[in-house]
Amino acid sequence: MKHISFANKSMLVGDELAYVLLEYWAMLAERAEADLVEVRVLDSDGAVSSETVPLEAAVPLRMRSASLPFGEPDNADALAYLRRRIWSMTSPPWALPQPTSLSHYYEAFNL
Repeated sequence: MKHISFANKSMLVGDELAYVLLEYWAMLAERAEADLVEVRVLDSDGAVSSETVPLEAAVPLRMRSASLPFGEPDNADALAYLRRRIWSMTSPPWALPQPTSLSHYYEAFNL
């Protein structure tokens, strides 16, 4: 478990989400972009709630370890969203393979 601190707030999340969230925050900060991410967090009594995390360079994140007897909240949706966004930033559309159909060439050259 990790404590993530931002904008005078602190939240408890699983290790995997914490590292992916930090990676995405760094990529946004590098590009001077921002995003809001909805994550599931643990309260101090072990109850699960939702938190909207503002990710931008002006809102620094801090992470530290925590050990609690509670299990990690399920953040599969948040992790999928973060990974898609990271992938889209590191693999822009112009760098991806294009369809191999040649039909547009046949039309352009009247073949």
